[in-house]
Amino acid sequence: MTYCYSYLDLSDSRVYDTTLVLPPVSEDSMLMSDISNKYYNEIVYAVQAQYFKAPFADSVKKLMAVDLEKTTGGDSLHIKSLVGNTMAPAHPAYDWKYGEYLGTCDGQHDVGTWDAAHEIADNTRNHFYEAPPANCRWYFYGPIQTIIVDDPTSYPNPNDPLPANYKDYLVYYASSALGTITADVLCLEHYDELAFYKNNYINLTQDWINSSNGRKFKDCDYTGTQKNIENNQIYKHKLITFLGYRGIVCDISIEDISAY
Repeated sequence: MTYCYSYLDLSDSRVYDTTLVLPPVSEDSMLMSDISNKYYNEIVYAVQAQYFKAPFADSVKKLMAVDLEKTTGGDSLHIKSLVGNTMAPAHPAYDWKYGEYLGTCDGQHDVGTWDAAHEIADNTRNHFYEAPPANCRWYFYGPIQTIIVDDPTSYPNPNDPLPANYKDYLVYYASSALGTITADVLCLEHYDELAFYKNNYINLTQDWINSSNGRKFKDCDYTGTQKNIENNQIYKHKLITFLGYRGIVCDISIEDISAY
């Protein structure tokens, strides 16, 4: 909490993982709180390294959250950091290519910095964002629930029984096994497919919140990827959603992790 700006309005974010090896001691055991105290400096240095790795300008980069979990063997600590970009994007109503930072469908804007997946993620964050009271900030405590959608075919569109690379699933998915992958297939038009997926991703997120035992939306990370499986070219969105229990703290200062 010393360094985390939880629940700011973000335009983008990155998640990083580090494993910290804990030297084994015979006949010894430690609580997680003891580990946090004994290895505090090592944990902060690992988080700091993750923070500097994020490809955002220093003026807009903020550490959003840190999660500590022991590994299965109990001899290592898994450190996960969420680093956010607080610069509000200003994108007109473009048609966006599906992902991979390919920019707009006309190739004229934001190539290398933005795509449909990031546009939809920003829309989801804005939908669920709640501003804290004045002079206060939210914080999240664990365990953080991480929901990953890596197989869009598990979410068929009930109104589209015949897959043809057009709104076949509630999460974006296209396959050369279903038809030729054209520029139109990889382009999500603002008032058509983009609006369709924006609505779906919000609805899916709300369903996960409703069944999360009181957790709140924390953040999301959507990416558009492609891969080749047995000569079948697949293009899809991968959704990662973070939910957590939320508290509030007021009138406290926050230190900068980069200056520790």
